[in-house]
Amino acid sequence: MSREEGATVLRRLADGVENGSVELGGDEGTVTISEQFEVEVEYEEEEDEAELEVELEWSMDDGAPASAEEESDEDENEVAETSETKADDEE
Repeated sequence: MSREEGATVLRRLADGVENGSVELGGDEGTVTISEQFEVEVEYEEEEDEAELEVELEWSMDDGAPASAEEESDEDENEVAETSETKADDEE
């Protein structure tokens, strides 16, 4: 996929979030997006591959975002290690 094609996918996703629902490909259906949610952006590098993830998270109970305290320590450590890796690579 080209950068231009990727940007188009992300714009469609952003439009869906703004409108309150995102259509997924295939038989996946549509996801209703909560009025309030958290966004997490992660960057990871491996030997020959890089990955940028954008994650939206909200509580299924009341539409409020899930608490940051609900995230596991393992995820927090992964983000910290990833940030350190990127900083080391930039030096």
